[in-house]
Amino acid sequence: MATSIYHHSSKSQLEYSVFGRGKKTLVCYHGFGQKPDDFQFLEDHLIDYRIIVIRLFYHGRSKRRNNEISHIRIPEWKIIFTDFLHSLQIERFSLLAYSMGGRFALASFLGSENKIDQVILVAPDGIIRRFWYQLATFPVVLRQVFYLLMIEPKPFFWLLDRLEKKGWMNQTMIKFARKELQSEDKRLLVYRTWVSFKHLRIPQKQLIQHVNQSASHFTFIFGEKDKMIDPVPHQHFLSQLKKSDIHITTYGHNKLVENTINIIAATLNK
Repeated sequence: MATSIYHHSSKSQLEYSVFGRGKKTLVCYHGFGQKPDDFQFLEDHLIDYRIIVIRLFYHGRSKRRNNEISHIRIPEWKIIFTDFLHSLQIERFSLLAYSMGGRFALASFLGSENKIDQVILVAPDGIIRRFWYQLATFPVVLRQVFYLLMIEPKPFFWLLDRLEKKGWMNQTMIKFARKELQSEDKRLLVYRTWVSFKHLRIPQKQLIQHVNQSASHFTFIFGEKDKMIDPVPHQHFLSQLKKSDIHITTYGHNKLVENTINIIAATLNK
């Protein structure tokens, strides 16, 4: 798949891919460690759409100023994303995001509410606070410990073994950590994204207000077997949404976009 690079005046840059030749536009954000071609299958189901997949920062060739590791906040992303839309002459579009990409989709929504038709969030990260995420990135002392564990993983994997034996961490998270964190590149990617994206979220009360008042239609998709983005802690949030579509499916976290393509296609092809 051919990719392109968008260069922003802030010296940040975005790698993105475009496929499909429809007249409508769908902007997609992938999850942790994914690539644009993980979403290429959408082309067969969304023939009316031009599909643009933006790589998250620290993935591929998407990078911030000098690839610095510091908090990105919503105002900064809104400026970059607005200029990105202008560069591609996009006037109206829909959003689809999976897992970690949900943070970017919601930040993009805040900057372009009057241009968006549909927002589909599949197992979105950033709506509720997750204990391990907060522990690893706050306060500064713990963040430094987290960094050292990513550089020298033996104590980290020892800690995983202890947590597993005590039953303090679910098997899905253990399996994910052992699989994804074998290489130093992946461990550093975890550190960079967790630290940099921490503040790329909308306070829950504010998010509920925006979703309920927006002219854009929201669809939330979760998997009941998903232990990474568990739907159960989201129930209070979801119960306060007045006009959104909510789907709790039978699947787990992995390949949730592929497994729920029928819901996604039905929503976008209305």
